[in-house]
Parts: sequence; C-alpha cells; structure tokens
Amino acid sequence: MNPYTIYNERLSTAEILDKLHSLTYTQSTPYKFPKNHKHLSSKQIEGALAVFEWFDNLIFDAYQEEKSIIHKLQQTIEHKRDNIKADLDEEYKKGVIEALNIIFADFENSKS
Repeated sequence: MNPYTIYNERLSTAEILDKLHSLTYTQSTPYKFPKNHKHLSSKQIEGALAVFEWFDNLIFDAYQEEKSIIHKLQQTIEHKRDNIKADLDEEYKKGVIEALNIIFADFENSKS
C-alpha cells in the first residue's frame, strides 16, 4: 500500500492512523530481521529503524491528540448543557437542553 493513496480515500482520522501504523509495521519488519537486506550495513539498518520508530511515535502522538480533541468536545457539550442561562425563556431553555442531550447521546453512541 502506497501511503499517498491513503489520503485519497474517504477515511476518518483514526482509520488513516491505523493504516499508517500498519504500513509502518509492515515496512519496518524486514529491517528487524535483515536476511533480505544483507546489502545494507548495520548503520543503514539502524537508521531505517530509527525513522520507522520516529514515525510510529508520531502516529501515537496523533492518536493521543485526537483523543484529547474528542474529550474536549465532550466537556464543552457537557458544560454548555449544565450552564444554560437561568434568564432564558423557559420554553426556549427546554429546547436548548433537549437538543444538547440529543447531541450528547449521539456523541456518546458514535464513540462505541
């Protein structure tokens, strides 16, 4: 799989990260068991593995960032729902709370 084709697909960020992680694992494996890379020096193999490890760490950081964004979004929805202004019209406020509860439930369901 060519990494450039991943970006042409309509995938979520998590799916792209999963594919990149799989690609990195697949590409790095032969360097970990260098029978087929006898033409490379140990320093070349070490350098290649360092790049694969760096890229895998970059992917891990992106996973963590995505989790953080989702967590912040969830907190923002909860905060908005819990802090509806008391001076709002009662019927309007009911509509706002109902919509926020729907959004929050959809958000919770989309995580599973």
